[in-house]
Amino acid sequence: MIQIDTDEITFRGEGWHGHCLSEDPKTEFVASMLGLLRDLLSPSMRIRERLSNETPYKWTLENFEDGKWVSENTSGVFFWNRFGKKTEKVYSNEVLPARVVVVEQEGNAHE
Repeated sequence: MIQIDTDEITFRGEGWHGHCLSEDPKTEFVASMLGLLRDLLSPSMRIRERLSNETPYKWTLENFEDGKWVSENTSGVFFWNRFGKKTEKVYSNEVLPARVVVVEQEGNAHE
């Protein structure tokens, strides 16, 4: 789900949520948000949900970079069962293919 306000955009998925405050210039901000939305619909991003006794307590947005998963943002609840059995689930999309970044010889990258 995406929530758009006058000063921020909030993305939500499972228990995870990320706030993106509006920045100037607006065209770069909108392009960045559309890129994030596009990546969330591809296998290059995923949400890792951590559970304690089958109750979710932490969600991490991860991005696949250079052959490994990198944490982008984490959300969680304040109170959770620290002594329960820990498990995790991973949620990802394959609606769109992952973006391919082409690196030119001068070192400038573009999509």
